[in-house]
Amino acid sequence: MNLNDIEEKWRDLYTEFGDRLPYGMECGVGWKPLIFAICYLMKPFPYAKLVQVKEKFGTLRAYTSNISFVDPESEEETLTTEEQDKQIDEFYISKGAIEFASAFVCETCGAYARRRRPDGHWISVVCYECVSKTEKEFVNEAVDKVDKNVANY
Repeated sequence: MNLNDIEEKWRDLYTEFGDRLPYGMECGVGWKPLIFAICYLMKPFPYAKLVQVKEKFGTLRAYTSNISFVDPESEEETLTTEEQDKQIDEFYISKGAIEFASAFVCETCGAYARRRRPDGHWISVVCYECVSKTEKEFVNEAVDKVDKNVANY
C-alpha cells in the first residue's frame, strides 16, 4: 500500500462523515479499523462531530463533540430522556474501550503489538516487524547525520 492508497482511504472517512475532522488525523493507518468503529458508534447521534484523531502517549485519542440528541444550535432548553442518557454513557464507555484496545494494535500495520519506545523517546504502538523497520530507519538516519556532520569538519 503506497501513500496515495492511504490518502484515498482517509478521504473515504472524511466523505462518509462530512466535515468532522477540523484538526485532522495524526496517527497511522493501522488504527483505521478502530477509528471506523468509533465513527460507527457516533451514528445514532444526529449532531455528533469527530473533531480530532491522534496518538497520545502511545494510544489512540478520538476527540468528539455534540454527543447528544439535542441540537447545539437550538435556543430552547431540551432535556434528554433516561434512555438517551444511557445511550450516551454507552458511547463513552465503548469509545474508551476502543482507545484502550489501541495499545495492542500496531499503529503502522494493524497487527498485534505493544507499546514501545522505538526511537528511545516517543511511546509508539508497533509490532515486532514494524519496530525492526523503525529501529533500522532510525539508526540509518542517525548514521547519515553523523556522516554529514563529519563531512562538514
